[in-house]
Amino acid sequence: MNTKAARQRAGYFSATCVLAVLLQASSVSALAQASTTPNTQLTSRLDQVTKMLAGAASRDANAVWDAKTEIEELPYPARGDRKLARRLNTTALEKFKADQIPDSMADFEKARRADPSDQEIANNYGYVLYRVGKLPEAEAQLRYTLALAPARAAAWANLAEVFGAQGQVQRAADAFVVSHRFSRNPDTTRQYIEKFAASTTDPAGLKQGAAQALSRLFPTVGANGTAATAAVQPLAGTTTERSAAAQAEMAAAAGAASSTAAAAGKAVPVALADPFARLLSQLPNPEVVPLFAAASQGSATAREELLRLAHGGNARAQHAVATIYNNGRGVEVNHELANTWYRKSAEAGFVLAQAGLAWNQQNGIGMAADLSLAFDNYRRAAEQGHPYAMNNLAMMYYRGMGTRPDVKASYDWFVRAAEAGLARGAHNAAWYLEYGVGQPADLRKAFAYYLSAATAGFAQSQYKVGHAYEYGWGGSQDRAAAIEWYKKAALQGLEPAKDALKRLGVTDI
Repeated sequence: MNTKAARQRAGYFSATCVLAVLLQASSVSALAQASTTPNTQLTSRLDQVTKMLAGAASRDANAVWDAKTEIEELPYPARGDRKLARRLNTTALEKFKADQIPDSMADFEKARRADPSDQEIANNYGYVLYRVGKLPEAEAQLRYTLALAPARAAAWANLAEVFGAQGQVQRAADAFVVSHRFSRNPDTTRQYIEKFAASTTDPAGLKQGAAQALSRLFPTVGANGTAATAAVQPLAGTTTERSAAAQAEMAAAAGAASSTAAAAGKAVPVALADPFARLLSQLPNPEVVPLFAAASQGSATAREELLRLAHGGNARAQHAVATIYNNGRGVEVNHELANTWYRKSAEAGFVLAQAGLAWNQQNGIGMAADLSLAFDNYRRAAEQGHPYAMNNLAMMYYRGMGTRPDVKASYDWFVRAAEAGLARGAHNAAWYLEYGVGQPADLRKAFAYYLSAATAGFAQSQYKVGHAYEYGWGGSQDRAAAIEWYKKAALQGLEPAKDALKRLGVTDI
């Protein structure tokens, strides 16, 4: 290994260079060794990394973005001794630069044990493993890194380098493209990719992958701006959000009213901590609720009673049975059986079943994906007041999934989701207003929508409120307020908020 040549590349990588790659089954044990964080805390994040890579391979920018959003909304793994870990990280970097490779690796090992959820340390350690030729170990460590920081452009660029070094040309190109689209400085990233494309010393796979990436990113002379728009989208519903809805669907006591309600007629709706309560309070057949609760805890008697009601045509019981099997509550997961009951309930007009069936149809859970059917069921549920269905219907209109693209209809449904109290809906309505999608931009109104969602605890909106204060959307800048909101988002694990705090010189987070 030529470590001096490796150090010459450090100008782009900085102190946080490395990447993540799609692991083969044989790499899973290496991943377990790469972190002391329990695998149960990482499974969902790692699954979404796989989806990001699959989306990149199929050139589906929406899939990459959605998986990134899923990761950012998952709880961040527990932190360790940050100060000790960072001191060890510094000494490890110094030893690596001095060609003291074994000592550098030893210090990185100590650092990541001190704080296994520090993405910078994970990146650096993976980079060293890559440079010394320990590719399986590097892949495991770097995939873990990307699970912590899915939008890190430098990590994706290094991922491309690893793929290229292994002769995986297409994957190298995919990773370069994602790196450019997440980059905060796309011109610099383009120059970095061009360097590899023109290289006469780097592996052929890396050179070819870089060339393919450039042809995809810049298909015509002078084409640019891709990075500025590709990473800016409204947010689709996530698995975490769908799971939260499933938890709330049947658990609320019948007749309970929302403690707060979106005020009708206000210019900006009020986002609610529980946007579901109002809809749940209006549902029929309250006798199903305690049966569902008992059945989900494993009561065979309650499950049999639910099945009796379901076979008798009780739509809420049919939905309850579907939810039990879809989520494995007291029974083994059986998505196919769940879909059978979802359909029966949805055909009877039960709003929760329409939304649940639409989610499975959209994502191909227990069936082949069918966007047209998903669109129809989201529409039916949205028209009955289901806030999450409203948001997902708006997203399908925006992307042209199962229907023709319709920006006006998309915005209208995002606003209706916001009026129902859904923070994600308010965030997405704000996005339309911020960027002038289908209408003139209105930063003041966008800020008001973002603030509504941020106050309800929506991390992405908290970041946007911080951004608005930092850059003075309201006419004047407020650094203290920006830091306050950035911290709220950072404490939920949102990576851009952490970067913003670093930029502002804040280290106590």
